[in-house]
Amino acid sequence: MSTSPSDLGPYVPRTKEQFIRLAFWHAHQHCFGASCLQRMRMQNRRSETFLLDTTLSSHIWSSFASELYLKCLLAIDGKWIENEKGNSVRGGHDLDGLYGDLSDETQQLAESKYAEQMLIASSDGSPQTVAELLERHPEPFRADRYLHEAMREGEVREFASGTMYYFASALHHAAIAIRPDLKKLAAPGVTP
Repeated sequence: MSTSPSDLGPYVPRTKEQFIRLAFWHAHQHCFGASCLQRMRMQNRRSETFLLDTTLSSHIWSSFASELYLKCLLAIDGKWIENEKGNSVRGGHDLDGLYGDLSDETQQLAESKYAEQMLIASSDGSPQTVAELLERHPEPFRADRYLHEAMREGEVREFASGTMYYFASALHHAAIAIRPDLKKLAAPGVTP
């Protein structure tokens, strides 16, 4: 049975546990949306515009899911801060900084899960390690969420396309490896 945010407690988390559960649940929803777009893109190669739109949308959803999974993992790691707005992990969209704040053990687990994901993916010049991915795309949600506007103006920029989805999926599996109880928050039968 799938969980809804109302089942997780207050929408604004007051405790570390509430934060972990909400961050994981929201990350999973974004990752699931990205996986649906990935499947649509692979099955329906209608036009170049359709492929670009679904690829870019999947990338943005995956970037945001990755940010939420990283914040969930930071809370699990105990990187919990109290501030005037309440308890949380640090803010920001910088995946490289968030990833760098994880414990060495959590980074090693995420790296191994990413390597497993990349075995599934083709090696089309995509980053093969987390370090390489985050070096090339340190802040994809901030940098790329308005990429469609830049493209309209003729700017050409690389973005991580499916690779960011594999990173989000790796973080999903890392969170469940550390906290198996989080798996019940994911929709049944839906694994990114």
